[in-house]
Amino acid sequence: VLRIGEHSPKSELDFFLLHVARARATSILTTGRILREEPSLHYDLGVAAGFAPALEDYRRRNVGLSSRPRLVVVTRGDDLPFAHPALHGWARPTLFVPETAPASLEDVGAMHAVGVRRFATLDLDGVLEALLEEGEQTISIEAGVATTAERYARGSGFDELVLGRVLGSSIDARAIGAPFPDHDVLERYYGPPTGEIHVVEPSGPWSFARYRRDR
Repeated sequence: VLRIGEHSPKSELDFFLLHVARARATSILTTGRILREEPSLHYDLGVAAGFAPALEDYRRRNVGLSSRPRLVVVTRGDDLPFAHPALHGWARPTLFVPETAPASLEDVGAMHAVGVRRFATLDLDGVLEALLEEGEQTISIEAGVATTAERYARGSGFDELVLGRVLGSSIDARAIGAPFPDHDVLERYYGPPTGEIHVVEPSGPWSFARYRRDR
């Protein structure tokens, strides 16, 4: 997995596909750790890149969604940066926290228009189940391998995966994170990709594959 930062290779197509996923989503799931590690991260439809109007139109016409998605931040609640731009953007933020999280979170969250929901046991399965029970239809999971690895380890994975891979050999070691399931493992979960393309970016060659399975 790439560790996102100044040392990681960049891809314009990867950036665009991330925003397409957001345009399809009724909710976006991330973690407090990601917000702390990426202080400039924000959730929108590519305003700076100039394609927000097109994706907003796609969201409305093709996906059938007119309201903004919910941003669900799974976090212990300690040292959460409430001034973070992700909590003050296009997506409506809610914190999913354990019952043991600081008692002040609700008050601080109210000051920043951030909702708070407490869970007796906070894990990814419970969070996804709660969102689906609340009627969320498409959840874009923008979380690291530490959050998602358990589902792959037990052979469940997710309904869909859009996987971008750097094919070049000269990746800065500081940009290399934890292992991710390889092709053989992914195809046991999903079957072969439903589509795959290769592109050459200024950072080198990349591939992008979409895996999907029926529920």
